[in-house]
Parts: sequence; C-alpha cells; structure tokens
Amino acid sequence: MKKKKKNKRKHRLLKKMFLLIHKKQQFLDWEQDNKTKDLNAEHNFVDTDQALKYYNRKHAQEKDYVPSEPPQFSDYYTPSKKQKTGEMLYVGGGMLTLGYLASKMF
Repeated sequence: MKKKKKNKRKHRLLKKMFLLIHKKQQFLDWEQDNKTKDLNAEHNFVDTDQALKYYNRKHAQEKDYVPSEPPQFSDYYTPSKKQKTGEMLYVGGGMLTLGYLASKMF
C-alpha cells in the first residue's frame, strides 16, 4: 500500500516536472523566434519603394520580372479630355471663389 502511494506521488511529481520543463522550452523557443525576427528586421526603410526593392532583391526568382524603373501612375490610367477640362474648371472656379471671399473679408 505504501509503495503504491509512493509511486503515485513520484508519478505526479515527475509529471509536474515534465510540464514545467515543457513550458520553459516553449518560452525559450518563443524568445528565440522573436530574437530572430528582430535580427531579420535590421533595416529601417525610408519609403515603400526602398522596401519593395529590398524585398524583390531578397526573394527574386529567375522567372520574376523586376522593372528597371518604378512604374508611373500614367502607365495605368489616362484621364479623358472631358475629365481634364472639368477638373480645370473646378480648380479655377475654386480659386476665383476663394479670391473673392478673401477680398471681401480683408
């Protein structure tokens, strides 16, 4: 009877020790992962273009196309003549209205 209790107690103690060691190992693994993430993030990028260039350089494959110059907005979108004239009228009208209001206030 005493031997059985002693074995149970020993078993519980070993189980607790195993769980503590397992938790400690999980913490150490987590800490190591964070440390490697911090070491990998050693560059402070000024803007998005620089970050994308660095990413493309690091993860480039032979089949990837890396443009020699950055893409321009005009490569993807060109406004119509009607839109351009409407925009110019809107800006010009706003300037005239603002000038008129400023002259009346001061």
